[in-house]
Amino acid sequence: MDITVLQPPGKQYPTMPDFAQGTAGFVHTIDSAVHVLDALGIAESRLNLRMAGAGRPSLQIVRQSPSPGTPLTPSVPVTLWIAGFGCFEALPLPMRESGGEAEMGTRELSQLFDDPMQKAAQWLRAGAPLFQIGPGKFAACRRWLTLFGIESAVWPEDLLYPLALLAPTLPVMAAREVGIRLTFLVLLGLPVKRIEYSDAHRLLRREDQSLLGSRASRLGRDFLVGDRQLDTDSVTIRLGPVSLDTYTSFQSEQGRRLIQMTTDLCVSAWQRHSIAWVLEDARQAPRLGIAAKNSRIGLNFHLGRGACA
Repeated sequence: MDITVLQPPGKQYPTMPDFAQGTAGFVHTIDSAVHVLDALGIAESRLNLRMAGAGRPSLQIVRQSPSPGTPLTPSVPVTLWIAGFGCFEALPLPMRESGGEAEMGTRELSQLFDDPMQKAAQWLRAGAPLFQIGPGKFAACRRWLTLFGIESAVWPEDLLYPLALLAPTLPVMAAREVGIRLTFLVLLGLPVKRIEYSDAHRLLRREDQSLLGSRASRLGRDFLVGDRQLDTDSVTIRLGPVSLDTYTSFQSEQGRRLIQMTTDLCVSAWQRHSIAWVLEDARQAPRLGIAAKNSRIGLNFHLGRGACA
């Protein structure tokens, strides 16, 4: 039931946002709703969370009380219904029963735990607000990175915050093309033009090579022709297009070290890799004597026009 509250004259209170209706493709979840209420100064003790069952993606806000635009005076409680199942649905079927007017059933009892459990889950998901990470907050970023097993001492301080933002996505996105592109862009500001794969081989020791009639000579089992075996494809990460100054800055010892550490984060440890560069602008005709105008042989120099990057 919606609550209508009259706002006292001379006293300004925040108004209830519209959490239940999506706008411009955005739909509020419990995480975003709690963040907004906290910014409005609404204490968590005034918030009551209830589970609304199936029908919408998990954790989306389905209903709310009071209605949007209602002044949130200190006496107004805030209730949000969240898509998903609560403790009642986790019970075995024979234990599920609803109470009546005279007594409570397991449904009513289990619903008492939905509010604190959802608040605790949201508290854990908060992550960055919980640790107060941010630009310039190096100690907080180091504590956050420790949770993900990343040694923060080897990274420059100005990269700790981007690395802290990236760390939660690495277990899911690392070793994938989208993860490689995101890692280089977020940490070093380097775009990835393309990722190329090529065949790779592993050299066999002499004692592992096939020897007809004596060793590893069973066809279809362990027989190999030659002294090498096909291995996992090697990957070439082609960075760019970047300016000549950007390329030069990453050729120093510190720059190469940053490239290597970034690659270690997003490329599989068992996959051979290499870094290549694309300098801008490959379509521009070289002008001798001007380094930035494609005149560096071996870097950006080419003969003719319309060179392929």
